Amino acid sequence: MLNETLRGSLVAFMTWALSIFCLYKRLIPTYYFAIVLGMWLIYATHRLFRLLVNRYATPPTDDLDAHEVAYWLGAIGSSLAAPFLWMLIVSRIRVF
Repeated sequence: MLNETLRGSLVAFMTWALSIFCLYKRLIPTYYFAIVLGMWLIYATHRLFRLLVNRYATPPTDDLDAHEVAYWLGAIGSSLAAPFLWMLIVSRIRVF
C-alpha cells in the first residue's frame, strides 16, 4: 500500500520540483504550477469521494480496493504538503 501512496504523490511532487526549477531558471511563473496543483487536488478529492460513495451506494460486498484508496489519499496528502515544502525551499533560494 505504501507503493500506491507514493505513486499517488508522484504528480504533486513532480509539479513541485518543476516549479522550483522554473523559479530558479525564471522560465515560467509559479502561479501556473499552483493552478496545476490545485486542479490535481480537486481531481483527487473528487475521485476519492466518488470511490467512497460508490462503496456505500452498493450492497456491502467488501470490494473496496484499499490500493485505490491509498493512491488517492497519497495524491491528496502530497497536494496539501507540496505548498509547504515549496515555501521552505523558496525561502532558502536567492534568485533576485
